[in-house]
Amino acid sequence: MSYLVKLADVTEIDRLNARVRLAVSKNTIGEEDVSQGLLRLEPGKAMNEHIHEKSVEIFFPVEGQCEIVINGESYHLEPGIIARVPKGVSHYLNNIYDKEFKVVFTHVPHV
Repeated sequence: MSYLVKLADVTEIDRLNARVRLAVSKNTIGEEDVSQGLLRLEPGKAMNEHIHEKSVEIFFPVEGQCEIVINGESYHLEPGIIARVPKGVSHYLNNIYDKEFKVVFTHVPHV
């Protein structure tokens, strides 16, 4: 069992129109209860709207600014502001700013 995962060793993939490294998962570190990773969203890009039927999602911004739309309502995200999206609620990120946005996301339970 591994207790550490190096983010640079995790393959970045395109998911829902964003760049994602899923660092904490069953496949990377053997975690079966939670999933966590880093999401990058380029300026002018928006994620696809989506719903997690069985997971709460937490967004912890680490760099830049972004709009998050939760259940049709827009909110501002930046470092120091954390967002929670309940199970079954539609949401997406929209980078309306001129710099890349980076956010750590967590799903409980994992997706």
